[in-house]
Amino acid sequence: MFILQLIGINSVFLILYPYNKLFMFLKRYLILVVLNLALLNGFSQEYVVPLIDNPVLPAKTIKSNKLKKAILQDTLSLPFFDDFSGSLSPYPKPALWLDSFVYINDSYAVKPLSIGVATFDAIDQYGKIYKNASEKPFYADALTSRPINLNYPATSNVFLSFFYQPQGLGDNTEVRDSLLVDFYNPASKRWYNAWQMKGSGLHSFKAVIIPITADSFLVKGFQFRFRNIASILKNNFIPGKMGDVDHWNIDYVKLDINRSASDTIMRDVAFTKPMTSLLNNYQSMPWKHFQRAFTKEMRQKIDITYRNNDTATHKPDRYFEIREINGTNVTSFYGGNENIMPDEVFHFTTNLEYPFESDKESVNFEVRSFLKTEPYDIKINDTARFIQVFSNYFAYDDGSPEYGYGLSGQGTTEGKVAYKFTSAFADTLTAVKIFFNSTLNEISKSYYFNLTVWKAGTSGPGDTIYRSELQAPKDLGKYTTYILDTGLLVNGDFYVGWEQPNENFLNIGLDRNNSATERLFFNVGSWQKSAFDSAALMIRPVFGYKGLISGKKELKNENFRIYPNPTYGIINIERSREINGNLYATLLNITGKIMLQSEVSSNTLNLGDLPTGIYFLILTEDGQTIYKSKVLVQH
Repeated sequence: MFILQLIGINSVFLILYPYNKLFMFLKRYLILVVLNLALLNGFSQEYVVPLIDNPVLPAKTIKSNKLKKAILQDTLSLPFFDDFSGSLSPYPKPALWLDSFVYINDSYAVKPLSIGVATFDAIDQYGKIYKNASEKPFYADALTSRPINLNYPATSNVFLSFFYQPQGLGDNTEVRDSLLVDFYNPASKRWYNAWQMKGSGLHSFKAVIIPITADSFLVKGFQFRFRNIASILKNNFIPGKMGDVDHWNIDYVKLDINRSASDTIMRDVAFTKPMTSLLNNYQSMPWKHFQRAFTKEMRQKIDITYRNNDTATHKPDRYFEIREINGTNVTSFYGGNENIMPDEVFHFTTNLEYPFESDKESVNFEVRSFLKTEPYDIKINDTARFIQVFSNYFAYDDGSPEYGYGLSGQGTTEGKVAYKFTSAFADTLTAVKIFFNSTLNEISKSYYFNLTVWKAGTSGPGDTIYRSELQAPKDLGKYTTYILDTGLLVNGDFYVGWEQPNENFLNIGLDRNNSATERLFFNVGSWQKSAFDSAALMIRPVFGYKGLISGKKELKNENFRIYPNPTYGIINIERSREINGNLYATLLNITGKIMLQSEVSSNTLNLGDLPTGIYFLILTEDGQTIYKSKVLVQH
C-alpha cells in the first residue's frame, strides 16, 4: 500500500515505497499531484524506504558456508520438520537444508505461530540484492531440502505441510510475484512445480498441505524446495534507493507419513516473540547511567508471549532466568501456569525484582524464559531469549534495520533530524554511532552531513552545542562511530542527529520492532515530531573517554597539584619543588589532537577558549614527561 500523509501547515508527506503496486496508476497520479504542490508550496519530505541489503547476513556467510561443507549429504529419514526456532544463525540449518538464501529471523513476521520464520525476499545469501533483479519478475530466494528417503508405498499417505504469510513487517507481494513449492524426481533429475501462490497484501499465516502420491517422488533421494518470484520497481523519487521487496514468511515445515489432508494442526505450545528489554525506554544504556537511574529505567514487570497451536487446552509451566554473561550472578524464578485455549495467544506478565548485580564497568545479561510442556510438544521453540546490554551507549533499536529513514526532496536543504536521549547525570558525550544502510551503487558514500548535538528546548531541540562536518562511511551496512572533536558535558535531556547541506537522502537504519519515534524530530523550517510511527532510528550516543584517548595513561606526580578540576577556564599548577628546567604544558582532546601548547611561566593556564569537554594534560620538564592527567573544561 502506498501511504501518503499530509500533516499540518508545513504539509509533510511520508512515503513508504513501494507497498502495494496494485494501485500503481493511482499512486503515480497522487505522487505527481503532491510533487507539483510541493514545488509550489515548499512541502518537506520525510521518507521511509526498503533496504537495499540485509546487513545481518554478510558477517555470518563464511562461518555458515564452512559449517555446511563439513556436513555429509546423507539421505534424511522421516519425519522432516523445521519451525526455524532456536538457531543463533540467520541461515537455515545445514543439517536439513542445502542452501543459504533465505533469512532465518524472529523479526519480520506479524503474529507468527512460533518464534522463528524463514523469510524470502529479493536479497541473496550475502545480504545483497540479486544481480538478476529487475522490474520484470525473476526467481529470487530458494530453500532446498537435503535428499530424503521417501521409499514408501502410495498408501503411506505422505504429505508436506507448512504455513505461509506474505509481507509481514516487510514489503507486500504483488499478483505477479509468487511463492512456489517444487518436488524433485531423482530419476529424471528434474524439478516439478507442486504448488504456487500469487502475491497479495498482508494476512495471517495460512496452512498448506500437499499430498505426495506419484511413484516418481516416492523414492530415496526425493527433495522439495520453496522459491519466490520477486519484481523490483525503481524508486525514481529518491534516486538510488531501490530496495528489498516482496517478502514471504514460512513456518512449521513438516513432511511425514500417515497423514491426511486435514492434518495441519501442530500439537505445540510455542513462544511467538523473543524476550524484550527490561528497560522502560531503551534497548541498551550505559551501565553507570542505569545504576544511577534504575528506579526510573528498570521495568517492574517481565512479560512473555506464547501461543497454543493445538486443538486441546494446555497448561505449561513458566520459568525465568537472568544470568550475567561471563559472570556468576543468576536470578531465577517460577512464573506459575494457566490454561491456554486452542489457538489462543497468551500474554503473561509478572513482577520483576532487581536482577542486575555486577562489579564490572560494563556488563551483559542473558534474559531467558522457558516453558515446561507436554512430552510430545516441540521443544525447540519453548525457550525465548534477550541479551540485555549495559555498555557505554544509549540505544532505542535492536541493531537490525528493516527500513531506511531520512529527509529528501524540495525544501530539505539544511534540513535537520534530532533524536532525544536523557543522561542520568552530568556525563561526557564523546562519540555517536550511526547505522548507514547500503544503497544502490553505494551512492551515499559521497554524501556529507553535519553531526549535530542540541540542548533540550521547551518542547523539542533547543540551542546547538556541537556541529561537525562529516562524510558518510565507506563501509556501509553497519554502525560507524564518529568521535567528537571534544567531549560534551550533558545532563538530562539532549538531542543527537544531523543537519544536511543538500537534499541527499542519508538512508539511516530504521528498526521496525521497537518504537521511539515520539522522541524523533525533524526541521525543514521549524521543529516537529516525526510523522512515522512504531520504529526506532539507529543512532546511539556514546559516553566516556575510555578507549578514545589511545595510549594516554595517567601519570601522577606528588610534586604537582592541578586544580580546580573541573575548571571554568583557569587551572592552577601548584608545585611542591622548584623546576630546574623549562616546564611545558600540552593539552590534547579525546581524539589525540593538540589543542594547546604553552610554556608554564607562571602557576596558571588559561583554558577558557576551549570548548566544554574532557582533555588530556601533559607536563614536560626539559622534554621529559613528568605529569599526565585528564582535565574537564566546562562553561
